[in-house]
Amino acid sequence: MLTGQIVRLDVDAHDIPGFLGRLVSRTGEPVIRAAIVQAIRILGRQFVMGRTIKEALKRAGSGSNKAYRYSFDMLGEAALTEKDAERYVAAYEAAIETVGNATLLSLGSEG
Repeated sequence: MLTGQIVRLDVDAHDIPGFLGRLVSRTGEPVIRAAIVQAIRILGRQFVMGRTIKEALKRAGSGSNKAYRYSFDMLGEAALTEKDAERYVAAYEAAIETVGNATLLSLGSEG
């Protein structure tokens, strides 16, 4: 999608390094860097609804996003200490309360 106009994308799956080398030599490193940054942004917007639960709920409830159902993961597996774990538990409790309140509000507005 991002580089289709610059180079052909019919790549031999066994020659990825060769393909990347040809791509960089034809287009230059800054172009490739910009394309990769844009691709990461696109993927991030597809799979990450927000940095906070409130941001995620707002985005999930707007526009065409309303037609979908979501699960939210706060990546608490990064806890390395008991203090980290306690912080994640508190964050999950707050997120559960926030999602519950948002659900109650949306149910109340449907009636």
